[in-house]
Amino acid sequence: MAIDRVILSSPVPPQYLCLSYFTSMKNVDDHPILKGGCWCRIGLFHLAYLPRLDGGTLFIDFNLPCLIAGDNIHSIWCLNLQDLWERVYTALLPVARLASANRDDGIKHLRYWKVSYYEFNFDLIMAADHIQSYYEALTKMKLPRLDRIDEYDPLGTIYNLSNETLKDSNIIERAYLKLPERLSHWKGNMPDYYQLPELVKLLPGQEILRIETAHYRPKIRYDFKEGKDIPHYEESPVGLFQYNASTDFPGSFQDIMSYEFQKYSFNRIVGKYHLDKIITTRTKLYEIMNTSAMFTTRTASTAKKVIRYLNGDTDTPPCSRKQINHYKRLILDAGYHYITSEVELPPVTLESIMDSLTDRQKELINQYRSSDLIRDNLKQLRLRD
Repeated sequence: MAIDRVILSSPVPPQYLCLSYFTSMKNVDDHPILKGGCWCRIGLFHLAYLPRLDGGTLFIDFNLPCLIAGDNIHSIWCLNLQDLWERVYTALLPVARLASANRDDGIKHLRYWKVSYYEFNFDLIMAADHIQSYYEALTKMKLPRLDRIDEYDPLGTIYNLSNETLKDSNIIERAYLKLPERLSHWKGNMPDYYQLPELVKLLPGQEILRIETAHYRPKIRYDFKEGKDIPHYEESPVGLFQYNASTDFPGSFQDIMSYEFQKYSFNRIVGKYHLDKIITTRTKLYEIMNTSAMFTTRTASTAKKVIRYLNGDTDTPPCSRKQINHYKRLILDAGYHYITSEVELPPVTLESIMDSLTDRQKELINQYRSSDLIRDNLKQLRLRD
């Protein structure tokens, strides 16, 4: 999963901040943590400082692809975290000095900062009519334990939330058409992305559907088991891949930038939407039920009613929720999605997503998929010699 916007936090002594540049937060005098807090904006960064949290905690909010490439149409899966740290450090020098020769000051390297919020995504890039078919199929999908909010569907964004509103949700799942979103952002002066292969690998006639997840700290804690190693990400021929957290608070910037964690996140999101299955036409799906040994005449008849219900053709469920879930699983086990489309859409695979990335990002993934601090620092030393 490519990383987009992030909010990082870490204890920072006040002497390393130029607090005269900061503006006091309003209406927080009665809040035990926010009282005395302040904020400032510098370039692409939004900073907030809470002196009452852990002796003084700084939050840095920025968009990673905008910082690196100047536009968040770009996808960043891997990068040199030492290079990024130097870029952030330099950009914030007018208001913050986030490095010290004295280790006792406790200013951590950026890679060890706690992640309070982050957005991660992957892009489907293909012919515009296929992207529209994917979008229409996603409007009919309901994710487990999330509320489907359809008021933004006509505007090109599909939301699934862990609560009733965006503000109150710790998990935000969204899918949106990227080029219309960029056109709105640029207010009619959008760059010709078809001529910018260093930003996005896009051909004439193609469109981008971005599937994105946003997690706040409670969900990040859950993902990393708060203080425990994630048992494993994936099975491999040599056994289970063991992931070891890099800090005392799993969910650091280095943790979420781990390529293995991104693969794990990708597979989890694809599985949640069942995008690893073929989304086919209603006619073909019915034919499969009529001919597959997995369905009898009776179960095929009920399954067709379930399909009509799940696709919104009728509001009346044909059977109990337990039976609906049973038929959903039967259809998925046959290799197909229970949501249908006007055209057949192929499964989403990691290989297809990787193939749509820019050449430079592919190089970085190959270079840093197993990266660690020592390798990054050695690279910097070689460059300086």
